[in-house]
Amino acid sequence: MNPRIENLLQISADTSEDIRQQVPDMDAGFDDSDRTWEIIVKTAGSLDRIRSIYTNAEFTQLLCGYWIVRTTIDSIEALATEPEIIFIEKPKALYFELYAAKSEACVNVAKAEETQYGGVTGKGVLVAVIDSGIDIGNKRIKTLWDQTTGITYSDNEINSILEDYRNGAVKTLPARDVTGHGNEVAVIACGRSGVASDADIIIVKLGNSGGNAYIRTTQIMKGVDY
Repeated sequence: MNPRIENLLQISADTSEDIRQQVPDMDAGFDDSDRTWEIIVKTAGSLDRIRSIYTNAEFTQLLCGYWIVRTTIDSIEALATEPEIIFIEKPKALYFELYAAKSEACVNVAKAEETQYGGVTGKGVLVAVIDSGIDIGNKRIKTLWDQTTGITYSDNEINSILEDYRNGAVKTLPARDVTGHGNEVAVIACGRSGVASDADIIIVKLGNSGGNAYIRTTQIMKGVDY
């Protein structure tokens, strides 16, 4: 085994497909339609030389020397031998869970202290919520990226869509939160009774690609980079 390749990635690639599909963490990152893997790559220096060699791979550059690469398992093994590559791992499956949130997050205490001591309200701060989406309706949302559709909306576009929705011109709103988790997080963070009630908001709705029901860590990395 190449020490530059995460053990879980090597085991997942060597496991039969029917077994791998039963284990979300093993199956995360594999696209059955073209038999490729989405991987997280930590690098040292430029990848210009590597990108000129691996022309069939898809490269997405992130911050701090990280890349998300989509390629075949044979190319992954070859990539691991390149001097620019420090480590390769696969994305992990993530799960949304709901909490009885505000009291557990000490929001009520923080808001009480804010009132008592004149604390900060988040005004002038930009809060990013990278989660399962949101039930839009807040004029403080400055931009929204829906990974499930690949569409980015500006604040003006969001307000225009909301106006059309209220008038019946459109029937659905973008980035709808099916699980409720992202909306709850946004309310806790910067809702009217949230921690930063005057903050402006960026929303990234994490996307499900390849028909997989689980959100991957690579999608969160792209959201943070955005």
